[in-house]
Amino acid sequence: MSVCPAVSPDFRQRVRSGLLGLRSVNHISKVCSDVEASVAFYRDCLGFMLVKRPETFNETFEGAWLWGYGMGLHLIKGQPVPRSKHIDPKSDHLSFQADSLEEVEVQLRALGIPFVRQVVVEDGIEMSQLFFHDCDNNMIEVCNCDCLPVIPLELGCPQACTLGHACASKTCGQHQPSCRSHADEDEEMSSDGSRDSLDSSRSEHHHHNPDQFHTALALLPANR
Repeated sequence: MSVCPAVSPDFRQRVRSGLLGLRSVNHISKVCSDVEASVAFYRDCLGFMLVKRPETFNETFEGAWLWGYGMGLHLIKGQPVPRSKHIDPKSDHLSFQADSLEEVEVQLRALGIPFVRQVVVEDGIEMSQLFFHDCDNNMIEVCNCDCLPVIPLELGCPQACTLGHACASKTCGQHQPSCRSHADEDEEMSSDGSRDSLDSSRSEHHHHNPDQFHTALALLPANR
């Protein structure tokens, strides 16, 4: 069994002397048993947009590329790791921010998708979370986690400050000058009010009519 290099005593020192120069999350990949069903789920339920993928991939293996919320989602046809149908908030999951969890809960109930709701109170701030599964029992979370401030436990500012909250680090201006709110981002919009990139979780293609959700419901496994 291979050993994670992070457990070595000098790992932190070696990392500090040679950072990878990462800028952002580009995409995540998921192996799925049914590409069509997974596309419908992530597109119609979660608001991702189907985008073109390289023809080389289309010729070699079945899959699909989607885009949303500032990142890509790459689906790969295959045999997913078996996962329990039991909804466990402590299992690994993909999380999305939402303005109204009550609205999300109504939609999930209408679709007949089982979910678990969890409420956490921290320093008088109430954070709500909804957990449910995709077609292959991969855990999905929808939350309002950005109500909690991002408080660094070490020197420097995290790569992305929570939107709507001031950075807790006094060194933010030195290490991460791009920490800003939606209002700052809006100033960067072009004169005609549009953005040049797909990177906008607030773009119109994310606001689906509730009727569109039923497309994905029909493709979900009957034994959920």
